[in-house]
Amino acid sequence: MKQKQKNSGFTLIEVMVAISIFAVLSIVGYKGISALIQTKERVEVEDSKWQQLIVFFDRFELDVKQSVNRPIRSREDTVEPAWFGRPSFSGEDGAQLSFSRFGDPEQSGFLMDTRRVGYRLNGGAVELLIWPSLDVAPSAKPEVFSVLPHVAQMTFSYLSADGRWLSHWPELALTSAATNSQPKYFSPTAVQLMIKLDTGEIVTRIFAL
Repeated sequence: MKQKQKNSGFTLIEVMVAISIFAVLSIVGYKGISALIQTKERVEVEDSKWQQLIVFFDRFELDVKQSVNRPIRSREDTVEPAWFGRPSFSGEDGAQLSFSRFGDPEQSGFLMDTRRVGYRLNGGAVELLIWPSLDVAPSAKPEVFSVLPHVAQMTFSYLSADGRWLSHWPELALTSAATNSQPKYFSPTAVQLMIKLDTGEIVTRIFAL
């Protein structure tokens, strides 16, 4: 007698089990790829953030290293020190720190002419101010450039010749003292800059002058 040949193929249960396994593997694979993409995006954001910070500190160091002890004449026709620092600023043209520095080869006017620059934290971003001339004319307005976004706090400290860190420069006591002669201003021996990002990281650097 001949035996009946068994039918080849998959049963409905086997097909459903295979589909279920494929679905689970697809979900796991999708989550893995999604997590990988999110991780890559976070790494790119972090890398961009620190790159911007490095560029900013390099720019600030270049400015302070080229500072010069050259007092200026303000728009009110008064003499102001080469270095002027306050914890906060006021007015549209104000800065937390402003100082005199040698010029750059690419600037207009005389090559390497001395210029006035300033820094301030305004609206969550650090801004660089560059005045058109060293002595400020009554109608002069600085150019303002946003140089570092996403900043929650920026603080300057100034090292005096006797080793004290000051939040103001020059010292309030010296600038307010009544003297018969013109006050003589000095530059700090170092500047400390503290940056707190809006993500909570705090970076502090000291620049010797």
